[in-house]
Amino acid sequence: MKVLKALAYMLAASIGVGLVWLSVWLYMNRVFADPTALPPKDGLAAQAAWAQAILSVFAVLAAVWVARGQAKQSQKLISDELARVREKEEQESAERQSLACTALKSLFDKLPRVVSLLCQDEYEKWHDALVLLRSGSIQATKNFQRVAPVLNSTPSGALHCFHIEQSLQRFDNAMAEYFQPLVERDALGDVVFGKITDPGVAKEVAARIQRDEGALLNHIGRL
Repeated sequence: MKVLKALAYMLAASIGVGLVWLSVWLYMNRVFADPTALPPKDGLAAQAAWAQAILSVFAVLAAVWVARGQAKQSQKLISDELARVREKEEQESAERQSLACTALKSLFDKLPRVVSLLCQDEYEKWHDALVLLRSGSIQATKNFQRVAPVLNSTPSGALHCFHIEQSLQRFDNAMAEYFQPLVERDALGDVVFGKITDPGVAKEVAARIQRDEGALLNHIGRL
């Protein structure tokens, strides 16, 4: 559209320059500007030529005006169609995001409580945080698998669904992914939360969980 508009401006400028040149030329050659100074036969021919030239100029100007109007109309139609398509895509994206958030609600509801338990200095609370995180992630994974076929309907949706499933796997495998620094093995070799664990480490685990939660929300927001 920009090229068409530039061509229209160039054509109008060329016509303007041509009219100026024609006026100067007519002024310098008065015999053609005054058909009455010619013989009757030549005068009629000159008048006809003048009429044809003037009508040609008006025809060119009218064509430029019509082309410019059509270009504006076409541009408006294209803009309206793009806006309609964009609005539809945004609505569909919002629906996919809402569907994903609903499927993962069990996890998002429990994550604040998990972080709160980890920020406490009682190691017994950390075990509760692990149980809570795993239960939320397991339920969220089951729910997400039901809606994944709908969310995978676009290439972008398929990509972000993959990242969402990876995040859910990390939450589900919370012991290895997050809680490993908080545990020790007892005399029987079982993994238990130890009293000697530094509370600051638990807060670092909570910060990692929050970062992964933010990454998960980012992928949902781009569905």
